[in-house]
Amino acid sequence: MIDKIIQDSQKNRLNIKELLRQKDKKDFILFAYYALYNTLPPQSSLKKLKKKIFIKLLELDDEEFLEYAYLLILKREIDDAGKRYYLQKLNYHLKEQILDEISSSKEAWQKNGLTFKLNLLQKLAFKFLPVEYKVTLNKQKKQNKEQQKYIKALEQNLHQLSNLNAQTKQQLSSLQQKLNQLSTSLEFDDVFIEECEYLKHAHNECKRLFNQDCKDYYILFENIFYNSEAVKNLQKNYLPYIKSGKIVDIGCGRGEFLEILKNNNYQAIGVEINDELVKLLKKKGFHIFKQDANTFLKEHQGFDTIVALEVIEHFETDYLKEFLHLSFQTLNKKGIVILETVNPLANTGLGNFYMDITHKKPLPAKMMAFWMEYVGFKNIKILYSSLVPVEYRTTFIEKNYQTYAIIGEKI
Repeated sequence: MIDKIIQDSQKNRLNIKELLRQKDKKDFILFAYYALYNTLPPQSSLKKLKKKIFIKLLELDDEEFLEYAYLLILKREIDDAGKRYYLQKLNYHLKEQILDEISSSKEAWQKNGLTFKLNLLQKLAFKFLPVEYKVTLNKQKKQNKEQQKYIKALEQNLHQLSNLNAQTKQQLSSLQQKLNQLSTSLEFDDVFIEECEYLKHAHNECKRLFNQDCKDYYILFENIFYNSEAVKNLQKNYLPYIKSGKIVDIGCGRGEFLEILKNNNYQAIGVEINDELVKLLKKKGFHIFKQDANTFLKEHQGFDTIVALEVIEHFETDYLKEFLHLSFQTLNKKGIVILETVNPLANTGLGNFYMDITHKKPLPAKMMAFWMEYVGFKNIKILYSSLVPVEYRTTFIEKNYQTYAIIGEKI
């Protein structure tokens, strides 16, 4: 009889799943077997066929397993909510447990489908399934227990964290109230006077650096507001990027980076426009050209590294454009350019920037990176350094650094 029904269904293009929803219990197991194995059931008892149906169900992947579980037990297609629910549950439950849960539902008792009870299924699994599956089943059960313990521990931790969070909020609220009270209680004089004596320190610094006094305004200014040792500590960050060969330090100033290069066995030349600095650096044994940056680059080429530290903020826009193009043109292939300047995003950035009246305009890092790429440089990096004081720090990372350097390569 089942042969004829299946042939008729194929002839009339009826889906076997449709037949499963329509058949009564008498033919249901036969059609269930056919649906899963795609072949006619053998001459066997219904009990044995049901065991084989169970074994086949466990071999299906999760989605197909759920699809047939619904058809065989509830005699309907699985809905989206049920699929999401049971797929999630299969992450830490056995398929037998899922079958048991569906079989125990109110809907299952109202339908005339197959029922699968967990205790029976466990016996069947160990009796009829291969040894490999038994081992896997035991491992899965053990993992399930461990996962349940882990989930329970996580829930406990979450509860504890929730309590801590509430306590922390309460403490923060209390601290904020105290801070508000403190700020309102602070009193300031109507007038604040700061006594200043800069030149003495500036002249002493000149004697320390160059073994003689200095008269130039800018050298004295740098000696007060730009500590030479702090500058060296900052500039050491660029050593890993230096390419051996022909190196030039443009706007070399007091020669801090030239000294760093010399102490690390690099030979470099300096370019400086300040007359007094040129004389002082030559006395210290450095090879210095007294020229502006662009004139020098027009007359020299074939560099492996071009460095300009705290220089480009002194350039007008057109001059800076030309400088970038000339730097790219005069570099050898694989050559590197390192350009350091003030970070205008820093909370202290603009105050420091306008401390120097020779600065022209702030240069945001991302704008400079784009400009470098436009000129032709590749592998561009922004290296931020010189952290702002703790009281000015923020979660916006770029604002926490007073200085940045753009590093680009000519490919």
